[in-house]
Amino acid sequence: MREFLKGLDLDKELIDTIMVEHGKEITGLKEQVEEYKTKVSDYESKINDLSSKADDNSKTLEELNALKKQVADRNLSDKILEAIGDKKFVNDYTKNAVISEIKKSLDDDNNKGKSINDLLNNFTEGKDGIFAKEEAEPKATGTPSNNSSIPKEDGVLAILKAKHPDIEF
Repeated sequence: MREFLKGLDLDKELIDTIMVEHGKEITGLKEQVEEYKTKVSDYESKINDLSSKADDNSKTLEELNALKKQVADRNLSDKILEAIGDKKFVNDYTKNAVISEIKKSLDDDNNKGKSINDLLNNFTEGKDGIFAKEEAEPKATGTPSNNSSIPKEDGVLAILKAKHPDIEF
């Protein structure tokens, strides 16, 4: 800059005065640049912090949604089991399959407006091997039979005694 001013044929005192003013402006601009660099650094730091928090919030939101889905699924399973009532399944595999089928059916647009009971009946009606059959307990007649042709022992022991009467058991 000084060389430029000398080329304009300015006297030395005037050039020195201009250079002092120029130096003040340059110093002020350098301070502003440093201030802006500090602000940019602070903003970058804040952006990183907010990005990290946003990631944490996203993960927390995903976990929350997963938990809500589990609770809703569990509530639906409970409602299905409530609709099934006292019926006993032949095994847990069948029970889980029926519950799963009813859940799928509830999501099907063709079944809109149908209740869990409707779907349960549609799925199990006329099908054997889903629910355990309850065996009726033998009813007592009040007086025991004295039919002597029926051996006192039944099952394997009765067969053995009938085939081998000479062996004592």
